[in-house]
Amino acid sequence: MVVEILLRLIDGLEHDLARAYNRLFHHYPRHPRCRHNQHVRQVLLAVFDNQIYIIMDPIKLRKDKGFHVLPGLVDADTLQPIAGATRVLKSRTVADATIVSVDLNFDLIPQALGVTTLTEVNTWTYPDRDNEGQFLTSEQTTTKDVQVILGPEGIMQVVDFQPFDLPAAPVTTA
Repeated sequence: MVVEILLRLIDGLEHDLARAYNRLFHHYPRHPRCRHNQHVRQVLLAVFDNQIYIIMDPIKLRKDKGFHVLPGLVDADTLQPIAGATRVLKSRTVADATIVSVDLNFDLIPQALGVTTLTEVNTWTYPDRDNEGQFLTSEQTTTKDVQVILGPEGIMQVVDFQPFDLPAAPVTTA
């Protein structure tokens, strides 16, 4: 009996809070607490035959061939690119540089057979879709397993790609 009363009370409070939020949003749509900010996500990209793809699975490298990986910023719900996004690189590291190293162009260079983890950290600035002319800033971190293999099949094996249209955006590094 007491539990039922408490549950009804909580339901009533949730309803009152939702109504208050809607009133606040209606009267002050640009207030920071009322804005529906775009949820973004940093992804790693690969280029094949002039097509850009989001890398969804672990990266598999052939022992004798390097690989260029690009970061991209997408809408977290739709995986569509965020037009006008720019980034400042904070770091790109691998957990075990004896397996894979990162050169000056941020290419992955296989060193030995094995598995390691690639971590990329960037600060992104992108247009706020709710407020024209306003920009948001977000620090994004992506980690991806990297495996160096001997396979003769090619540089990427059993990798699920998601198509991606990369907008032309300037890239700066810190």
